[in-house]
Amino acid sequence: MWHNLPMIRKIQINPKTLVAGVMAVLFVLGVILLLQGLVDTPTFQARIVQAVKAQTGQTLTIKGKGSISLLPKPTFYLPGVELGGGLDEASPPDMSAEMMSINISVFSLFSSAPRITAVTLDHPVLSVERAHDNLIHWDWLNGTLLDAFASGENNEPVAVVINDGKIIYHNSQTDGGLAIENIHVYGVSGLAPQLDGTFSVYGHNLSIKSTVDAVANKEDRPIHLTLSSDSKNKIQVDGTLNLASDAPRINGDISMELEDLLVWMKPKTTETHTLLDRLSSSSNNTQEKKVTLPVKFSSNLSESGLSVVLSNAKLEGLNSVGQGRIGFSWADVLTIDTDMAFTSMDYNTWKLLATTGFQYKSDQTVGGGIQDNDASQDNILPKDIRVTLNFSANQLIISSQTWENALVRMHLDAGTVTVNQFHVTFPGESDLSLFGIVSQGNGKGVRFEGSMETQGKSLRKFLTIFDESASDLPDAIFGSFYAHSNIFISSEQLRLSEADVRINELRLNGGLVAYYDPAPHLEADVKLKNINFDYFRDVSRKEQESSGHKEFLLKFDKSANFSWLKKLQTTVDLKVNVDHFTFLEREGENASFRLFAREGEFGIYDIRFYYPHDTMEASFRLAFKDNQPYVNALVNANQIDMNYFNASPQPEPNPAPDERKKWSEDLIDMGWMDGLNGTFDVSIGKLLYGDKSIDNLKMKSTLQDNLLTFQSLSFLYWQGKCDMAGSIYGGKVPGVSLGFTLYDAEIHDVLKAWADRDNISGRISLSGSVVTSGVNPLSWISQADAKVVLTARGVTVQSFNLQGVTDAVAVSRTASDVLNNVNLAMRDGTTEMSVDGNVNVKNGVVRTPGITLKAGTITGNLTGEVKLVPWTMDVTTLYQFPAMKSETLPTMTVQLEGSADKPELQVDTSSLEAYVAKRITGR
Repeated sequence: MWHNLPMIRKIQINPKTLVAGVMAVLFVLGVILLLQGLVDTPTFQARIVQAVKAQTGQTLTIKGKGSISLLPKPTFYLPGVELGGGLDEASPPDMSAEMMSINISVFSLFSSAPRITAVTLDHPVLSVERAHDNLIHWDWLNGTLLDAFASGENNEPVAVVINDGKIIYHNSQTDGGLAIENIHVYGVSGLAPQLDGTFSVYGHNLSIKSTVDAVANKEDRPIHLTLSSDSKNKIQVDGTLNLASDAPRINGDISMELEDLLVWMKPKTTETHTLLDRLSSSSNNTQEKKVTLPVKFSSNLSESGLSVVLSNAKLEGLNSVGQGRIGFSWADVLTIDTDMAFTSMDYNTWKLLATTGFQYKSDQTVGGGIQDNDASQDNILPKDIRVTLNFSANQLIISSQTWENALVRMHLDAGTVTVNQFHVTFPGESDLSLFGIVSQGNGKGVRFEGSMETQGKSLRKFLTIFDESASDLPDAIFGSFYAHSNIFISSEQLRLSEADVRINELRLNGGLVAYYDPAPHLEADVKLKNINFDYFRDVSRKEQESSGHKEFLLKFDKSANFSWLKKLQTTVDLKVNVDHFTFLEREGENASFRLFAREGEFGIYDIRFYYPHDTMEASFRLAFKDNQPYVNALVNANQIDMNYFNASPQPEPNPAPDERKKWSEDLIDMGWMDGLNGTFDVSIGKLLYGDKSIDNLKMKSTLQDNLLTFQSLSFLYWQGKCDMAGSIYGGKVPGVSLGFTLYDAEIHDVLKAWADRDNISGRISLSGSVVTSGVNPLSWISQADAKVVLTARGVTVQSFNLQGVTDAVAVSRTASDVLNNVNLAMRDGTTEMSVDGNVNVKNGVVRTPGITLKAGTITGNLTGEVKLVPWTMDVTTLYQFPAMKSETLPTMTVQLEGSADKPELQVDTSSLEAYVAKRITGR
């Protein structure tokens, strides 16, 4: 191995040669030190200060002592330099650096105009201020300086190096700002200047690369600028740079591509965190998935110092696609002019960005870094900015809904927004348009004053857009609609005035004022006029007619859907006053009530309907206790016609009577009791139902667990007063258990209603109790069990003349005369009598142990039974005639047998015949 190595030659150094070399180096060093001493450092430093003054108008302050070094290359060192700055409101930019190093050409070092080849700034800081006049006073940092730097001396290139620099922007109005840190840049000036470096902003590391192509003049220099963090996040400008004027001008194309915009955003509040989480959880993927917001943007760019115009702008990202124009200018105040047309726009994402701030990774205050700041103000409409917004979207995504044909034309100037046009089409073929003024209110927040108009085919679907619980509302009532109104909205209230509202055929006119609480709450004083409350009844009738079903309009059972009330998120409290109305097919002068609703509770309180001659008062409340509906109802009315609630305007005629079916076999529907509890307090002067009427109805009752208990129930019927107490129970086999007293009723009305008889009149009082159950009226009658005590006075029976019987017997001469005379006399005339007795009902059979009838001296005893099913009777009355003197008291038997409506009359006069025969014979 060793034999392959080359021969190492011995190096022989002559001592004299070594000494000569060392002496030569020392000589050169001495010459360099001598030359350094010959350089006029103060003069050179003064020339630099003078040159900076000439170019910027600012004084360059050097806190340290300048020095020069010729090795390794001539360099002039200026420690602690400062430029510009000031304490007034129009402060120009200021710059400071720990060290400024200036490289000088060796051959120009001792000339009258040393040529600079490179400038290095260590730890420089450039501060830019937006003053209270809303302007950035660039002053020395202008196009002339940039042109001088770009051209260099005699167009010779000058290298610029920045080590660990920083740029700080501060807004004096909002006390916010921006910091660009860790700047490391290498640039070369001259006819083809270039820039290459890195920096960090918002905690992200970025690189910058810029080149300007060499041209013969200062105008339209091709420029290429790229800002990027990687290949998927970059901003690129390709165009021309014009430095011929004071402000540099750039024209060309700009493009931006971001892999995820959210990475560059900083949440300000907990609410924004929630929005980010909500956005992330909106993915259909059940597994956790990171949501990103990629953005692509491109446009033509025209920048002229005081304005930037982005024309032919195209945006793809933020779940939106659009194109248009965006302009910015700073001629006097910041002016933004936007005209964008979107094929689709995701409002949810834009709202997220609007509530999200940038994330700054700096814990320093302004002056050494940037401070975190919440720039929210009481006045969110600044007076020192102008904005013109023309916006349209074919599809606008709001939450999970898609709105269409959105159009906005608005202008912000001097703290006031003029909304020239706002229009949007909602799902369900409805739309909304409005215009007006948005301005700063007296207190916090803004207010809107203008007009609105909305219309659609379904009010139910329209309301569902804002509250899903509205989907449970009846579409027949909440159908086609139109509304036009003046509108005022502030942070404290919402007010509608001169409103014209039409819902199907219902028309509302008036106004509304609503007040807000921190929780969702709508409290309003509503003024309306010319309201037809019968509209809702009429709509229900039409709906039933079209469906082929005809049910009582107030039918209420466990199938009723209250999910809308259980899901209601907003508390509604409306005080309504109506001038002139129609209700119960009667016209009234004034009506007022309070409408209240919140989650699990609905009520209409303090209802007052003022008619010309009477007033109706009512109150209704529906609430849920342990998921159980509970109703409180109070009614105080002079008259209510229950026919009003029939499914048909004209009640169907009663079917022809059928003696075989006296009692209906239709099922008794007690479904309204199932799953419902409540209390009821009712007072009605006259209650009409069909061709019947009940007067002075008063009822207090409670409903609990399918049991309706009457604490008190009284009314006038058959011209008498009826008092009841007891209960009605529901379930599969409903029934009743009642105690009752009927005072001084008209017998004619009673018998007419029950047996279709009209030849008996007088006054009757009944007292007793009844218990029964069954699935239909027939079974209720069949299983009825009752005990009744009755008393009747002034009973007049037509075509039944007991006195005539006495007179006929008195003139009879033979037994056969008695039969003929009695039959004739009894049917010709009337009899007045009193009635007392007891009646028992068992399994639908009415029996009496005896009812006493008295007509003068004549007495009668009625016995027998009436079978309620099948409505037959077999009743016998034995009359005694004490006025006829005889050892054996003369009697007459009258029997009614057969149909209870038309019984057969049989008279037994055998006792009277015997009396006449004895009288004639004298035996």
